[in-house]
Amino acid sequence: MGDFFKKVGDGISTTSKNIKTSVDISRKKSAIRKHIQDIEGKIKKMKLSVGEKMYGIYKGEFEADSFDEIFREIDELYIEIEIEENKILELDGIKICPKCGSKIAVDSVFCPKCGFRQEAEIVVEEPIEAETEQVTSDDDNTIRL
Repeated sequence: MGDFFKKVGDGISTTSKNIKTSVDISRKKSAIRKHIQDIEGKIKKMKLSVGEKMYGIYKGEFEADSFDEIFREIDELYIEIEIEENKILELDGIKICPKCGSKIAVDSVFCPKCGFRQEAEIVVEEPIEAETEQVTSDDDNTIRL
């Protein structure tokens, strides 16, 4: 009977770890999506300022000058969005083939669409936090959660 309770306890423990991992991933993805929204807000403001300046130039209120710097900033923000979107894909176990742009599994050696050999990525794992262990006693049977 003790073996039964150990299996039940192990199952509960595994399920709770899976739920915790799922919640952690959801939180990370939400934070990344929020960051992307913030970047998109910056881009929108920058584009509006360009439009206002262009209209001012048209009306003769401003002298024409180069917009290269602000356009480069906007381009950099779009690159930052792409990097953030790739982080979400990575959390889902997906990456982008650098040759054809297809979404493929992170552990793929070759792209299934174009056959391009994927470079091996160096994975640095985060340190594992010590987990607290709950112990419930029921007569002589002990269940570890």
